[in-house]
Amino acid sequence: MMKNYAFLIIILSVFTLNVSAQSPLEVFSEENYGGTSQQYEIKTLHTDLGSFDNNIKSFKLQQGYMATFASNSDGTGYSRVYRADDADLEVPVMPPYLNGTISFTRTLPLHDLVTRKGWAGWDPIEINATNSSWSYDWSAGGNTSPTIEYVPIKQGQNWPGWDEINAKEGVTHLLSYNEPSHTDQADMTVQECIDGWPSHMQSGLRLGSIATDDPFNPYLQQFMDKAEALNYRVDFIPLHCYWNKPVTSWSTELDLIYENYKRPIWITEWNIGANWTTPSRFPNNNPNEITDENAAYHLEEMIAVLGVLESKEYIERYSIYNWVENARKMIVDVNDEFRETNPDWESYEWLKTAPIISVSNDGSGDYKVFTPAGEYYRDLDSKKAYNPTMEYIPTWTPLQESLSYELSDDYQDIILTWEGINNDLVNKYIIERKLEGETEFSVFSESSDYTVLSVDDVIHTYAEYRIKVIGKDDAESTYSEILIFEQSETADAPSDLTGEAVSTSIISLSWSAVNNATGYNLKRATTIDGSYVTIATFITELSYQDTGLNADTNYYYKISSVNSGGESEDSSSIAVKTLVLEAPNTVSNILLASGDAQVILGWDLMYDAQFYVKRSTSENGIFEIIATIDTNEYTDATVENGTTYYYQISAFNEMGESENSIILVASPELGQHAYYNFNENVGSNPHDQWGNYTGVLNSSVAWKPGLHDSSIYLDGSASSYMDIEEGVMENLTDFTISAWLKLETVQNWVRIFDFGSGTDSYMFLSAQSASTGNFRFAITNDGDEEAIDTNIKPVIGKWVHLVVTLEGSTAVMYIDGVEAGRNETMTLNPSMLGKTTQNYIGKSQWPDANLDGRIDEFKIYNYALMPSEVAQLTDITISSDNFSIEAYGETCPNKDNGKIVIVASSDLTYTATINGTPYTFTDNTLTLNELATGTYDVCITVAESNIEQCYTIIIPESNVIAGKMSVGKNKTHVQVTSGTGPYNIAINGTIKFQTNDTEFDIYASSNDLVEITSSKACEGVLANENSLLNAVVFPNPSSGHFEIAFQTDYKEINMEIYDIMSRLVSSSTCKIIDGKVSVNIEKEPSGIYFVKIQSDIVKTFRIIKK
Repeated sequence: MMKNYAFLIIILSVFTLNVSAQSPLEVFSEENYGGTSQQYEIKTLHTDLGSFDNNIKSFKLQQGYMATFASNSDGTGYSRVYRADDADLEVPVMPPYLNGTISFTRTLPLHDLVTRKGWAGWDPIEINATNSSWSYDWSAGGNTSPTIEYVPIKQGQNWPGWDEINAKEGVTHLLSYNEPSHTDQADMTVQECIDGWPSHMQSGLRLGSIATDDPFNPYLQQFMDKAEALNYRVDFIPLHCYWNKPVTSWSTELDLIYENYKRPIWITEWNIGANWTTPSRFPNNNPNEITDENAAYHLEEMIAVLGVLESKEYIERYSIYNWVENARKMIVDVNDEFRETNPDWESYEWLKTAPIISVSNDGSGDYKVFTPAGEYYRDLDSKKAYNPTMEYIPTWTPLQESLSYELSDDYQDIILTWEGINNDLVNKYIIERKLEGETEFSVFSESSDYTVLSVDDVIHTYAEYRIKVIGKDDAESTYSEILIFEQSETADAPSDLTGEAVSTSIISLSWSAVNNATGYNLKRATTIDGSYVTIATFITELSYQDTGLNADTNYYYKISSVNSGGESEDSSSIAVKTLVLEAPNTVSNILLASGDAQVILGWDLMYDAQFYVKRSTSENGIFEIIATIDTNEYTDATVENGTTYYYQISAFNEMGESENSIILVASPELGQHAYYNFNENVGSNPHDQWGNYTGVLNSSVAWKPGLHDSSIYLDGSASSYMDIEEGVMENLTDFTISAWLKLETVQNWVRIFDFGSGTDSYMFLSAQSASTGNFRFAITNDGDEEAIDTNIKPVIGKWVHLVVTLEGSTAVMYIDGVEAGRNETMTLNPSMLGKTTQNYIGKSQWPDANLDGRIDEFKIYNYALMPSEVAQLTDITISSDNFSIEAYGETCPNKDNGKIVIVASSDLTYTATINGTPYTFTDNTLTLNELATGTYDVCITVAESNIEQCYTIIIPESNVIAGKMSVGKNKTHVQVTSGTGPYNIAINGTIKFQTNDTEFDIYASSNDLVEITSSKACEGVLANENSLLNAVVFPNPSSGHFEIAFQTDYKEINMEIYDIMSRLVSSSTCKIIDGKVSVNIEKEPSGIYFVKIQSDIVKTFRIIKK
């Protein structure tokens, strides 16, 4: 077939980027270019204007540049973009909201001759072939060239980053959140879009609104309503228009959209319908086939729609979307897929003469061509994009303020306050008041100083207040909601004032809150009827410590309540006597932390005492005083790493010295910064063994078995996490963080740790990145994240060892001792985050799900461990008593229902191999039932370590009840030799008592029938004993089959069976086989029967048939 090649000739001198002037903007401190002036270099975000802050009244801007001004130094507040497209721009008088309010500016070079026509995509061949003058690609990764202006997009909430966007060369415009109502796109609520908008304004770029999947999606209207209510700058409206409708509808609906928003329109995605629109309206009703008829139809429709887009003055730019089925394409890839969906492609007339754009160099013969519509798009002479007559000039409606109040310290005045959310865009604040008896508000206070955000008034019995804002253009805000103040009734005095002397000079006082009281006055005297002097006024707490008192002295106290209505009467007095000075008690509850070249000690607070800190280098050596202090904590910074130290503390005062405390052992080592081993197994304050950083477990955290002892279990609920005190990483540049993790479940972005001060400054390790599903480490400080990404996914139900190290610019993550990812271009470190205030284990700075799993052995080092050191951290050792193994014998003879129970103290993955059969268990307990009696070889291995421990276990047999009876005239002595207690003793069929003893006496005559049964019916009955015959009946009761076991030398016996009415049931001579005789009464009805056996004596047994 014929192939035609289209060649594009581009004269670079026509499309140039004006970057020759480095200071194209000149601002003036007076109107009409008077006063002093200042020039600002291009591209820079100027957030500190020095003497020109709030002092710019006019400006000049050279042709080919745009300048953005904002009233707030971060680019927010009132802002406007000025463009000097065709000539120099001079503004002699700034508009009201920028006149003397500017605190931010950014100047950028404009791209010459940008037309409306653009391309949505990233292929430079396609962009150039279509003669597009601008493009975007759903990211910020592209670049502006001399002929093509690139427009980045803030595609989603977290990507691309603002550092990347703001540093982009040749960029003047910014698109925003792409189809936020779609979960596979930006996936954001309207409020999240609004919350992110100030960052857009901080860029100083010309801003497009969010882009919804359809212009009439309510998301867009809701966003614009909120943005305009907040005075957020939105310069143009991007639309996605996959409209499968007549061209007249295109025109009508675009007009409606413009009239609604009154801003220039960009159509950043569009085509004549899409694969999701119906009906297709193509001649053969198959848009995947670009037949001659379909191609002609698409060309006709494109010509019509492009005519609309070029004719509407408010259309600023448009970019075709090329990937919605072959028949709608401007450019087609003629490849195997195309040939398959277009089986008659070789007969397409349009294709025979289609201009070829490019040919694949892989030998496949594939090539790209223009469709007829694409040729038309290429050749279209598009109008210039920016039309100054359509410029949207941002407006400012003064924002409604809200009033609140507090009372002065003496409760004589009311202090009205407001937030000042309009910042310096205020001509005047007007506060109005209406007093009791008045019918109208009147002006109470006016202020033209926007920095003054409060005003005082004397307390009135009743008053209403409201505030309104007068803007720079004298526009008025709506009034605030009315603030009502009513003077309170005088409160009662507290009735439960109590006091306790805590030392020789301090008395602690407390009381309960009183209804309607806002503060309290506390008074003291030295005699009960003496003069009471106020020692503290307007106390808002419910307790107070009175200090500087004399020892062993009585003091008397009263208290009153205060509020806006005045002061109550005094309460009744109480008397409290300070303590007598005595020698202090022994120091207790000492906590010790062994860090890097330091040892930290802390203990319970003790009044009236100082402390000696004593140290030795051997447990039995001489303890020397190294410090005398009056606080309950001490840091010993004179220690050497690698040396073991021993400490004691004693308390003393002038009355004497306490006994020495217990001896505490410290082992400072290089790198030790913080270490929670979680071995406490109780309480809410796990101890930091290295740095003494306070850790607090929130309410839903539980203790569970860990690797060696206990661990913390975080159940994923909102209150299940650990909080570490502020600044735990404050002084660290290099570091290692190590922890063991065992997940129960996992969700996106769950944190192992997250140290930060909110969503702008943090450092975290997540078990599952939402984008990859893998472990991820990241750090940011109000900018783009720097991260380590891995290809390792989280594992459920197994302990995993995690390590993150940072040394200089190199960060490495290890999983189970093996490197899993690294980043060698790090510029951030923990010290740059400052004194972080939210340091979590198991919780995120963001509203992500909390961790559901166990954490153990959490360590922080102040340097980066070497790989060999990391590997050592993965070693697991278990104690010799880690396993508790119990064997249970069978419950009855020949039952083979023995049991082995293995309980492990450490929470690991175990495999117990029992007589060659492996059993794996992860819940610390393995129970094997229904085991035959005998010997079992048990070997237990640990999946997380090369550990094996072996044991020999015996399952004992169960025996029938047996023993000896010595029968006397009125007493029978019993000795039970086998059988399971407790034992039931029956005389002539009636239970008389129960005992656990194996030797006891029964008071019965020699003619009585004595029967002894165990706790297990299957063990039979032990009956009266004589010198010739011992017999046991089992099981008893039974369904009809019984066995009688004998201890006798006889070969046979005579046996008779009688029912409960003494009627003979059967009589026979029975052989004794293996010491047993079988009895079978299965055909007899249920009930009680008696078996009489005799050789040279007679024995009778009672049996029960069920």
